[in-house]
Order: sequence, then structure tokens, then C-alpha cells
Amino acid sequence: MSRNVLSLLIVGVFIGAMAGSAVAEEVNGCLQMAKLEITQRTFPSSNSRAAGVVKRNAGDDGSRYLVQEVSGYFRAGDEISVYSIQGDFIGIGKVYSVYGDELYVDMLNVPPYAVSVGDEVFWNYTSDEAKTAIRNRKDVFLNVAAAARLEEEKINEQVAAKQRREEADRLRWQEDMTRLRLNLEAQYNAYYYSYRYHPFFYP
Repeated sequence: MSRNVLSLLIVGVFIGAMAGSAVAEEVNGCLQMAKLEITQRTFPSSNSRAAGVVKRNAGDDGSRYLVQEVSGYFRAGDEISVYSIQGDFIGIGKVYSVYGDELYVDMLNVPPYAVSVGDEVFWNYTSDEAKTAIRNRKDVFLNVAAAARLEEEKINEQVAAKQRREEADRLRWQEDMTRLRLNLEAQYNAYYYSYRYHPFFYP
């Protein structure tokens, strides 16, 4: 093997080792970030807090809502406060469950459907801090609320389209059954009257 070929092989092995090391470092960094996020969600510091925006109603009785996290981390069982985009206090609720950056909250002692899309949800905020956050980050809350409304409209349109298809299928089935009934009645009448007036042609 010539010296040039050997040198190229050595350089190739060195480059491959460097690339493998870079990939390993990137994977390790991702793992550390994931561990940190899990730790923060599971064991938040005493001064941590979280904020979110109501995306849509998620229950049949008007007391459960789907919320999008905006900052911080919510945990199941956290007691939350809900405010309108104008900063008016709506009521107290509790986090039912968390799925990634979305969570379900149940409102307590609040009239059904009192919470609207775009209302703000806070954990570990005082009333003044919540109202200040709404004023300072109004654009963020409004953007999330606008996206939530678009998603809600899309879902409603899909539901309406499904209902229209089901109604069209039901009407088509009724028309088919009506045609079949009329056809059977016509065949029966033809047989009956033919037998009545020409009995010798039928057994």
C-alpha cells in the first residue's frame, strides 16, 4: 500500500471519528434538554409559574377546556386562575391532565361555558401579576387565541361536512327504499290483477 493511500485512509478515519463525536455530542445535548424539561415539569422550583391560553371547550357540560401552554409548565392537579383578555377574573380551575404543551382544565364553581377561546390561564400568579402579564404579552395571547379560533373553525367545518354527508346518505337511502317499495308494489299489483282477470294462466 502506497504512503499516499495510507495517509488518505488515516485522514478518512480521523474525519469519521470527528463526525461521530459531533453526532454523539448533539444526541447527548438533546437527551440532556429532554431530561431538564422532564425534571422541570415533574419537580418545578418553588418560584416557577405557568401561563396558557384556552383553545376550545373540551367537555359536554361546559366545565372542561383545552389549554395551550405559552410559558412555564403546568402539572396535573395544579390550581389555576382564568382571566379574560381584558384582565377580568373569571374563576378558579384545576389541571385535569397534561399532554405535551397542551392540557385539560376543569373549572370549579363557574357557570357552564363561562370560559371562552382566548381567555388566559395562570398558575402561581397573583391577580396583579396575571393582569400585568396580560398587558405586557397581549400580542402573544392574541396570536395563540387567533390560531385556536382558526383550528376550532376548521374542526367545526369538518363536523358540519360530516353531518352533511351523513344527511345526504340518509336521504339517498330513503329514496332507494321508496323506489324499492314502489317497484315491489307495482310488481304485486301486476301479478294480482293478472291472476284476478286471467286465473287460468296461473297455477
